[in-house]
Amino acid sequence: MTERSQVVVTGMGAVTPAGVGVDALWQAVRSGRSLVRRIDRFDPSAYRCQVAGQADDFDPKDWVPGRLAKKTDRFTHLALAAAGGALEQAGVTVGDGGVPAERVGVMVGNVLGGWQFAERELRNLWVHGVRGVSPYQATAWFPAAPQGNICIRYGIRGRSRTFVCDRASGAYAIVHAAETILRGYADVVLAGGTECPLSPYAWLCCQTGAFLTPSGNFDPEHAYRPFDRRHGGTVVGEGS
Repeated sequence: MTERSQVVVTGMGAVTPAGVGVDALWQAVRSGRSLVRRIDRFDPSAYRCQVAGQADDFDPKDWVPGRLAKKTDRFTHLALAAAGGALEQAGVTVGDGGVPAERVGVMVGNVLGGWQFAERELRNLWVHGVRGVSPYQATAWFPAAPQGNICIRYGIRGRSRTFVCDRASGAYAIVHAAETILRGYADVVLAGGTECPLSPYAWLCCQTGAFLTPSGNFDPEHAYRPFDRRHGGTVVGEGS
């Protein structure tokens, strides 16, 4: 184990309301256009905040094998796609002549877990009874699901952690990834966050946190105003 003197970013991956990939995100940032609109994943009319950023261009079928997609929640699908994009951009191969699997780590920030999957299965419980619930309920919902599935999918066996630290979760993951490399515990670490809060109960959790803006329901494009005196709260989006 040898301590390092610096850490560099060698590859990035992203799934956001702008689309799939870092280029789509960068183009949206440069254009300055808002990607916030009224939620259509469920009826938001009973909620104080009815707008969000939806990653509608992302289809799990394009990124996740069908059998795995059925066992996991959308927040894991987003993370797998973003992780794959980062590895590809970095040109990193894990094992098989690339970076040894034990020298690659994964650090993922997440707050809510896989509530789209969980809510569906809880409905099945009440309607169909215990035999109607998927056996993957616990592993699909658990906040560490993206970290575990990234490790399995890409053959990673090094130091890995999940950080549940409210809105700083992704930042904690990146800081810990850098420390892991600096201290010589890993040569490569995939680090970032993933979140998919757009389901009725998850959105209720966001609302009770009292940080969502109620002022953008009739003007979604101007709902999010950071560093503005008209700022009235934040707007949440899904992505990784």
